[in-house]
Amino acid sequence: MADFHFLRPFWLLLILSLPILVFTLRHLRLGDSGWARIIPERLLTPVIRHDGSSGKQQRSPMLPVSLAVIALSIALAGPAWREAPTPLKQPGDSLVIVLDLSLSMLATDLEPNRLTLAKRKIRDILDAREGSLNGLIVFAADAHVVAPLTDDGKTIEGMLDVLEPVIMPAPGNRADLAIARARDLLQQGAPGQGRILLITDDVPKRYHAAISQTLEGTDLSLDTLVVGTEQGGPIPLAKRGFIRENGDIVITRANSESLASLAQQNGGASERLTLDEGDIQALKLEPTESDDWQETDSGLTVNRWRMTATGCSGWCYRYYC
Repeated sequence: MADFHFLRPFWLLLILSLPILVFTLRHLRLGDSGWARIIPERLLTPVIRHDGSSGKQQRSPMLPVSLAVIALSIALAGPAWREAPTPLKQPGDSLVIVLDLSLSMLATDLEPNRLTLAKRKIRDILDAREGSLNGLIVFAADAHVVAPLTDDGKTIEGMLDVLEPVIMPAPGNRADLAIARARDLLQQGAPGQGRILLITDDVPKRYHAAISQTLEGTDLSLDTLVVGTEQGGPIPLAKRGFIRENGDIVITRANSESLASLAQQNGGASERLTLDEGDIQALKLEPTESDDWQETDSGLTVNRWRMTATGCSGWCYRYYC
């Protein structure tokens, strides 16, 4: 017991509230019962004692309430007296996924369309990076943060179904604005190496310089995942047919060479989206492990103080440790 201590000793201050609690309970017990307002005094006097309580003997709640407050205070303070190795998996990188929501992502050169396959790929990436920090940004004429960096991939997955070009305020392809938002997310204290994955079919050449300038001087890398084919496809709109220009159906094509050049300029790589995990492996999107933890036969561990697993302390351990 020489190592006995409290992990959160400030919770012991809760015990100092006991005098106030006792005073409040006593005041309520000695105060007016309230019956005098609705029952005449001559009828009430025989059944009310002089201290304002009913004639029936009442058991004081002060002792059980006081014991409960003391027990809760000690449990929240976290009594601990031994250390035990705790398995850890510390990701060495943080990833922000930047998804294109321009109208060209509705092209049907890939079945059922480019955007649907891009969403499926994001789910695959989140599964491969389970427990790592990931964020999601979408863009068209402007960029919007859908999810900041989080290790809860299910939260991001739950938002994918509603992401459609029609929810964007205006059509466009301002990937440069999205990359700037991604940089800001990663520079707000993201652990490990920061990476940006741009999922799109093309980025206009006029925005390449702005993207490179945004990432210049940082240790962030930009990878690109190309969605679509060089042959291209039409863009259908609900109840409006295909998008046309001067009466002709617009054919939008993916530009893999341009995206590869953009990635190379910013320390990353470019791959074409595949139906298997080949693109994820080629871009090395799986999380890397930190070297800061102890390597044991059971994996990466670090010693942490562990509380008793019984009684109030066990409850505290499960919900606060």
